[in-house]
Amino acid sequence: MKNRYVLDGGYIKNPKEHFKKMLEELIEEEKQVAEGYKEYFAKRPEFKKEMKNLWYSLKNDEITPEEYSIRALEVGKKYN
Repeated sequence: MKNRYVLDGGYIKNPKEHFKKMLEELIEEEKQVAEGYKEYFAKRPEFKKEMKNLWYSLKNDEITPEEYSIRALEVGKKYN
């Protein structure tokens, strides 16, 4: 059993390759999610503008994180 690693009851002969593949798959999924958000916001420019304004208000301490959450939910309901 030397140089073998256990994962879910099975053995991985080359953990570096296994985790490299997992990382590549995760990166690909993240790219797909990012593209989905990009398309979502592109179809809703008013929504994007309101969310950006909310973000800047939070960043500049004009609103609290709790208020940001509440307002973001309201904006989301308005555009969905």
